[in-house]
Amino acid sequence: MTLRRANNSGAAANNKEGESMGLFGKSGEKAVVHIEGMTCGHCVMRVEKGVAAMPGVKSSKVDLGKKEGTFEFDPAVVTADAIKAKINEIGYKA
Repeated sequence: MTLRRANNSGAAANNKEGESMGLFGKSGEKAVVHIEGMTCGHCVMRVEKGVAAMPGVKSSKVDLGKKEGTFEFDPAVVTADAIKAKINEIGYKA
């Protein structure tokens, strides 16, 4: 199980897509989680939608080839451990 966390402070200045920091401002965090057991696009969709539905999750992006998901969230509302638990609940190994 791998979890990388990065604080997004200064995200607006470094954002290449021109998006604002949005809902969570400087308190938002990003977690990159290694995910085992996904085999297809439907698996990716299940994880993305399942995690995105959690309160406090700003974005949910899963890469099947890398076997990892990148999740932006408000740590005042949800934790990286809760995101991993949700992935496990959906049926994959985080």
